[in-house]
Amino acid sequence: MFNKDNIGYHCWVINRTKSKIIISDLGWTLQPNSTTDLLDCKHSRLSVSQVEKSFENGSLKEYYDKKIIGIRQVKPIPIMNRTIDIAKISYPTKNKTNIKLEEKHFKELEIDINEDDFALQNAEQSVMEHSGKTNLREQSNNSESFIEDDEKE
Repeated sequence: MFNKDNIGYHCWVINRTKSKIIISDLGWTLQPNSTTDLLDCKHSRLSVSQVEKSFENGSLKEYYDKKIIGIRQVKPIPIMNRTIDIAKISYPTKNKTNIKLEEKHFKELEIDINEDDFALQNAEQSVMEHSGKTNLREQSNNSESFIEDDEKE
């Protein structure tokens, strides 16, 4: 996308907000807190006349009047020294925690039961729990009460 007409021309636009700005008449999006060259001959498809028209009565004029965008005359100078010196980094020396873990022993939990006896008790209990629960005494009382109710009527 090489635009030969834009060689030597630059239009540095600064987005001063924390959100994206869409320049609708140019079909261009400005990233938040960034500087963009609208006439970059290697990356832009815009012509000088399109940008001038937008500054005269388009989106660029509107955003510039509202002070949402700014214009630079000179290319921004990138900050090259953004490295961290490893020798100046400090590492924490304390342990992650000062809590000591202790294992407690409870005498109440010591059970001295033969394994076979324990298995038999659990087997009997599970059979009792899963078998059908019927109480013959309750059933006989209920049937008598139905008979009594029928006789009363």
